[in-house]
Amino acid sequence: MPAIQSAPEPQSAPEPEPAPEPEPLTPSSPVIEEQTAPPRQLADVLAAEALSESPMAAIVPANEAMQEGRTLLRILEHGSGPSIEIAWPSSMSDRERLYATFRDCFGMRVAVMTDAGVLYALDDGSRDAWDIDLDTYSGFVRHPEGRMTATERGLLRNVPAAAPGARLVRIFPRRVDAVLLGGLQALIGSGYGEAGSIRAAYRYVAGSVAVTGILIDGRSIGGSIDLAASAPRRCRAA
Repeated sequence: MPAIQSAPEPQSAPEPEPAPEPEPLTPSSPVIEEQTAPPRQLADVLAAEALSESPMAAIVPANEAMQEGRTLLRILEHGSGPSIEIAWPSSMSDRERLYATFRDCFGMRVAVMTDAGVLYALDDGSRDAWDIDLDTYSGFVRHPEGRMTATERGLLRNVPAAAPGARLVRIFPRRVDAVLLGGLQALIGSGYGEAGSIRAAYRYVAGSVAVTGILIDGRSIGGSIDLAASAPRRCRAA
């Protein structure tokens, strides 16, 4: 009797490799230090701008810098690039106005981060760990130094028991940091890649926020960065 030949089993197509997951935030993630008062080395620059007839005259068109800024942000998130420190206003009322603008128009979130890099959002009433979407939010977190805003001090009452000793952080959408970093490179030019440290200050200007008083490794450069392109249109005309 002839043998019955078994048909060969169909070979399944190889499974596609999963897309790489974004790297989680960790205590060693890139950080922008945000001082409450201008660092000492900024004092002369800010004083000179205050005396200038048009201190905001050299604003970089932020929308032209955004695409390049997205690339720079990815580089920073992988541990390369300059250290960045940005000063908040020393006036309490100016800090509160800046905080409200960042929150309402730029999408800033406030959270705490544990020593293990676990995030807990403080501004949404949740008590669970925040599984941050790094396609939406920047991994370049801000650590406030010095005096926080009164609003942030109030939010600290919401720190869950699971996060003792966690540090307050400010987290921005990727589009905001793309404008910031793209603007810095546009002002600095080819020297951006060689910069070790960048110091600057926030300034509230006509309903938007500018980054001004920029120092590269202690050297002052002209110009300011208007962050308005990263805000909704309704806020740009505030």
